Amino acid sequence: MIIATGGAYMKKKSIFIINESQKLIEDIKEEVQRRDDIEICGAYTSSKEALLRIKQLNHIDMLVVELVLPDLDGYEIIREIKENKDSYPKIEIIVAQSALVNASVLEMVNKSGANLFLQKPYKIQSLFNMFNSLNEDSKSNKEEIDLEKRITKILHDVGIPAHIKGYSYLRTAIYCSYNNNDYIGQVTKVLYPEIAKKYKTTGSRVE
Repeated sequence: MIIATGGAYMKKKSIFIINESQKLIEDIKEEVQRRDDIEICGAYTSSKEALLRIKQLNHIDMLVVELVLPDLDGYEIIREIKENKDSYPKIEIIVAQSALVNASVLEMVNKSGANLFLQKPYKIQSLFNMFNSLNEDSKSNKEEIDLEKRITKILHDVGIPAHIKGYSYLRTAIYCSYNNNDYIGQVTKVLYPEIAKKYKTTGSRVE
């Protein structure tokens, strides 16, 4: 779903819930209704029905799955999705949840491929706070990747071949200067030594 925000348009983030507690599902739905940035794309107490529904979707931002379920437990659900990626949509974040927490549970969660673990009971708001935090991290990572691509294109456009030794130095210099304008006025004294330190060489060689 697309929503308008101050003249711009923003896609709502989607959450899919698998939990044996209908009350918890309803509590999450109630909280979602108060927000304009998130929507529920699925909510099931049956894991087998949930998997069938997930296959019909194109994308899920967050999957929240209970570990203890009557027909297929959360570990199996996560493994099924991870091991059969071609059959399922892209899921950005998988959150496993359970009231039982011990070293064995955490190890199994880690091996299953879940991104996060949430101990029950918890405040519904804490789930959304976690969601917002992860989205900010994801956005920052995407911006950094985009910057790397732009730098690569610039160097390619001006005809600097990637195999020469100074290519990495130049890439790093552009990247550092983009993130910190102070480097521009202190190229010899600060920027070159920083690059030299990273590549274990000397400032004169970088120059």
